[in-house]
Amino acid sequence: MGQFHWDPDGYLQLMRSEVPAYERLQDEVARASEAVPARSALELGTGTGITARRVLARHPGVRLTGIDASAEMLGHAQLTGADLRVQDLGDPLPDGAFDLVFSALAVHPSMARARRTSSRASPPCWRRAAASCSAT
Repeated sequence: MGQFHWDPDGYLQLMRSEVPAYERLQDEVARASEAVPARSALELGTGTGITARRVLARHPGVRLTGIDASAEMLGHAQLTGADLRVQDLGDPLPDGAFDLVFSALAVHPSMARARRTSSRASPPCWRRAAASCSAT
């Protein structure tokens, strides 16, 4: 299967039209992270930074590493101070331990691997985020 290329300029409008309760989904992922005292976070599928901004609002001062396959999407993220990396979710994950690992609407087989190998990711946060984003 080839890589689908998102249009960063139309992404938010598309998501709001295609995903029921899109805003609620974003809020729930961010809310699920609140119980995790995080100094460092990894986002899988950062895109334009919509989810990251909501999570960062609940974790002031956290050091964010975000990965996405699209340089164009990351170019629209505007996440000052974040370490944003263009890479496929199937590539090896960034080195280091992360207090929080999160993702919304990024579906890839590596999500299970990320869950197993992120040494300090919060299981409750993963359960909530995964339940919100599960594919049917």
